[in-house]
Amino acid sequence: VSLTTVLLPAVSEKFIKREFTSLTESLGQMLKMISFVTLPITFGTIALNTEIVSLLFERGQFNSDSVNLVKSALTFHIFGLGFIAFNRILLAYYQAARTVRPIFYYGVSIIILNLVLAVILSEFMGHAGIALAMTISQMVHFFLLFAGLKSLEVFVSALSILKSKSVWLSLQTSFGMFMILIVVKDITWIEPISVYFKLPILVFLGAVFYLGISFLFRNRELQVLISKSSLTKSSKTG
Repeated sequence: VSLTTVLLPAVSEKFIKREFTSLTESLGQMLKMISFVTLPITFGTIALNTEIVSLLFERGQFNSDSVNLVKSALTFHIFGLGFIAFNRILLAYYQAARTVRPIFYYGVSIIILNLVLAVILSEFMGHAGIALAMTISQMVHFFLLFAGLKSLEVFVSALSILKSKSVWLSLQTSFGMFMILIVVKDITWIEPISVYFKLPILVFLGAVFYLGISFLFRNRELQVLISKSSLTKSSKTG
């Protein structure tokens, strides 16, 4: 929400000036940056879902059975994280272009779809089906918003983003991190450690692996973050 609040005035100004090339380039860069941030969070949450739920809730009558119930919902919810973030950015573009009608129609359609899917999937999957319905709805919402960008004269190629070296590197590195966490958390000397210590250790390990590989292979999004951080520090000291 804070990102879109900051983004909206700048995007609105570009729409007023009809700088559509700049708008297209900026959107493509932001979608890649969101992928860089949300992919490791998604894979990491799935790998550590039991530890996360145990740390937050497992006490009193909230036992291991309760943990298993909640972690299944968390897993299906987290798959939609990237699409939720994408949608926040795309909605900012529609608002900046003062194109409100599609937002309303898409929103109503997604609410109806979510309700229908929740009813159907919950019959087969219980509460996890409700979480999956939310994720599917967010995915559909993203595809609707993305397809409608042409009406705003913003032409972002989905294929170019999917084929981007940085996106593939983020995906592969996130999956590698996922596999490492799955293996390491069940190592004999780590498995008995209290979750209060185990989870921070695993999160630190995953972050070091993801950022280290991204730095080693010169992931463009990480380089952008580092350069912006350096500029911010230099401007403060100056």
